[in-house]
Amino acid sequence: MPQGVLARIGIGTRERLKADRKPDPWWLRYANVVLVLLCVCWTCAIYLWRVCYPMLTEHPNALGSRRLGIGLLVGFLMLCFFLSWSFITILGSRPGYVKDLVWKPQARHDGESDASTTQYAPAEPISIPAPSTQTPAAGEELSSVRNTNVFSPADEREQRWLAFEQSLAASPSINTSNLETESHARAASGSKVSYSDPIPLSEVLIQGPELPEPPGRPEASASSIPQPQTPAVDTRMPEPSRRPPEMSVYAPSLLQCQHCQRTRPPRAHHCRRCGTCVLRMDHHCPWIGGCVGAHNYQYYYNTVFWGLLLSTYVIVSMAVLFARGVKSQKGLPWSERIRGWNVDGFMISVFAISFFFFLFTGSLFVMHTYLSGHNLTSIEQRAINSFRAREGLLLQRYYSQAGQGGTLGSGPIGMWRRFKARRRLLHAWNERWGYPHKQGNPWWLGSVQEWEYAATSPEAIARESELEKTHGLFYASLPHTGRQVSKSTSDDAPLLETKPSIRRPPYLLNMEQSLGPVWGWFLPIPHRTRRGLHFPLNPRFSQDGIWKPKELWPAVVQGAPETS
Repeated sequence: MPQGVLARIGIGTRERLKADRKPDPWWLRYANVVLVLLCVCWTCAIYLWRVCYPMLTEHPNALGSRRLGIGLLVGFLMLCFFLSWSFITILGSRPGYVKDLVWKPQARHDGESDASTTQYAPAEPISIPAPSTQTPAAGEELSSVRNTNVFSPADEREQRWLAFEQSLAASPSINTSNLETESHARAASGSKVSYSDPIPLSEVLIQGPELPEPPGRPEASASSIPQPQTPAVDTRMPEPSRRPPEMSVYAPSLLQCQHCQRTRPPRAHHCRRCGTCVLRMDHHCPWIGGCVGAHNYQYYYNTVFWGLLLSTYVIVSMAVLFARGVKSQKGLPWSERIRGWNVDGFMISVFAISFFFFLFTGSLFVMHTYLSGHNLTSIEQRAINSFRAREGLLLQRYYSQAGQGGTLGSGPIGMWRRFKARRRLLHAWNERWGYPHKQGNPWWLGSVQEWEYAATSPEAIARESELEKTHGLFYASLPHTGRQVSKSTSDDAPLLETKPSIRRPPYLLNMEQSLGPVWGWFLPIPHRTRRGLHFPLNPRFSQDGIWKPKELWPAVVQGAPETS
């Protein structure tokens, strides 16, 4: 099999796993930071030299009065101060790494030394018990959080692939009758199945429906056998339904990093650029030379906010002065206009740089305001977009000529009917399940009552405490302060933090959950000492982190208004 396919499915990639734990060199990580600093310094120097200084000295080529120059200078220096404060703060802060947490180290399975000198012990087979016929009692909730046994995803894939290759190698000369007899005997005895045993090809293939018997025998005539009347078969697709993701947010595969070979809390992800796992990772930003995570997301938002204000200030003031310089040369010949031109190439370059930063910071500000208002990260938003795209494709296939939409006509009228039908079916899904970016978001909270339920319910406290005790994750020192803490500090009430000061609307409540207090949305001042380990779970999810329909929601959210 080609190496690219093996690397894609994670087979034989020990060297790649080792490389993912190595961060990029410092000169590569901070190259874009130097570029940003040069652009900001150039903008400040040219604005002060070519715009404000002529006004302050009342130069003949000044584009305004001295009073206007003082006002522009004060506003520009204030915005530069807040931008520099925010940018320096985020450069000196850390996003919050999982390696900074106290945890019980595990033995690496991918090899730290050379493969030629290191002898690897064979991996133990992963035993899977036979399916049980017992059904859980009424009211008893299945818990995947209790199953917190640490495993190695890489070794599991190796075992699966080895078993599959053995089954394929044995398939040409395999005796299916003996294998089926052995498989039925093994299932009847209730023994466990191990991935170390080769999987027969007859057990891998999906058996289809049995074929009907031939309509007649060779000795019988075709005219003597009555032909059955086959009813018309409806070849249209069945009506689809919404299927939420079956993967729990507390699944062991999500709480175990195959690159770092250590456990991690929910919402943490591995960054190949930084070479480690980041708490509540949003994305890796090359413009700050690192990741945006739980501890510096507020500073990143502050930097984008003040960068947008500064670029807007420069563009507006430069546009007014540029128009004033053009009007001052009106009615003069071109030779006089060139000699008396008050707007030179330096000012034009500052205008172009500011316009680029305006587009860049403006798009980031709008996007992260939306994400923080829904208590989402960029990684989680992409997952929701993929879920909605799959639903859109399913609806498009259903309301097509091969599906139910084939009965709605053709032409523009048929297209309009199919569009309305898609909207009605999607609305029915949202009525039962809620909207994916809100009710389907594990971390979205619709009110302060939901926050209190998610933070103080006995089930939530037991779940978070068990996760913390099982994985052994807690802070060795408080972020931003460096003070040592004991394990009992985080064991008492892992979800109890400062009660939100914003009660409504839900958009601002979730912004406070993401960015902290309101004053922290604008000023890069540290406010929280422990973030990134525990998150209040949306009450519309089960205690295992599975999205539930509306009829299974608790009473605290039953009367909540459904917003799109």
